[in-house]
Parts: sequence; structure tokens; C-alpha cells
Amino acid sequence: MIEQNLAAELAAAKVEISEARHDIRNMRLVVNDNVSEIARIQNELDRFKTRIATGASALAFALAILGWLVEIAITK
Repeated sequence: MIEQNLAAELAAAKVEISEARHDIRNMRLVVNDNVSEIARIQNELDRFKTRIATGASALAFALAILGWLVEIAITK
């Protein structure tokens, strides 16, 4: 009787361990997917920052040219 109980408990423990391993594997996949998604979003953010900096530089350059043209027009 005791041996049967121990065998049943051992079998139940093996099932729980198997389920826990499966759950951990699934969690690892989710974490890896999240890490990949974070890296992709970070790359998009970096590209967006570059576009903003480029646009600001172009605007500053255009305003400098406009100011220069206004200065030329005023002095003549």
C-alpha cells in the first residue's frame, strides 16, 4: 500500500515537473519574442530620431538661407 502511494506520488511529481518544464519553455519563448520586439522598436525609435534631427537641420539651414536673403534684400 505504501509503495503504491509512493509510486502514485512519484508519477504525479513527474507530471508536475513535465508541466513546469513546458511552462518554462513557453515563458522563455514569450520573453525571447518580447526581446526581439523591443529591439525592433528601439531600431524604429533610432530611425525616427534620425529623421527628426535631419528635419531640424534642414529647417535650420533653410532659415539661415532665408535670413541671409532677407539681409541681402534689406542692405540693397
